[in-house]
Amino acid sequence: VYHPDASAEVCSRQESLLLTLQRACRALDRTLLLEVVPALDGREDFRATARAVERLYDAGLAPEWWKLPPPVDELASAAVDRVVLERDPGCSGVLLLGNGLEAEELRRRLAWARRSPVCRGFAFGRTVFAEAAQAWAQGRIGDDEVTARVRARMAELIRLWSSDAD
Repeated sequence: VYHPDASAEVCSRQESLLLTLQRACRALDRTLLLEVVPALDGREDFRATARAVERLYDAGLAPEWWKLPPPVDELASAAVDRVVLERDPGCSGVLLLGNGLEAEELRRRLAWARRSPVCRGFAFGRTVFAEAAQAWAQGRIGDDEVTARVRARMAELIRLWSSDAD
């Protein structure tokens, strides 16, 4: 969790730790994927994503990949594009978080992201497996069913990403 409007002390501490991580990745010839979830006082603020990325660039961070929440609207998507293209045109790109969004909301947000010159796709975790894993852990479904549900959810998300319907 990182928000550009958090206190200077909190931002500075987080930025310092991230810079240490970046130096270690570069020293070890490793790729840095930096996940940013803008939240303040326990509330997610996805309109602050572009500002968070910009502040992290200002602090000296330049990950090869960003992992960001799906844009809330076309303006938010364009703002992230602008920051990444202006600050780091060599960046490999942006991968999207799923944020547990329902299919219709996710479809809407993915439509904006698909048109982005920097968004390369998604890297969903819980969005793919959480519901099935919970049912399996509670003993409501077996191994074959959890596998089938995860497979079906992943196929649904790929269809959403590949959809031409905006």
